[in-house]
Amino acid sequence: MKEAGLGLNTIRSLSATVDRATRREILRPAAEELRSRIAAAQASLELTRAA
Repeated sequence: MKEAGLGLNTIRSLSATVDRATRREILRPAAEELRSRIAAAQASLELTRAA
């Protein structure tokens, strides 16, 4: 989970619940952050390709 970029608080929260819906809600902000980082990395890649 750490390799996926999750913080310790998020990991603790996930460990404390077995409810799927709750886990999805816990992971939603991390997924959004990851999507944002991917978009930024793709934009950077396009800039280097165009150079």
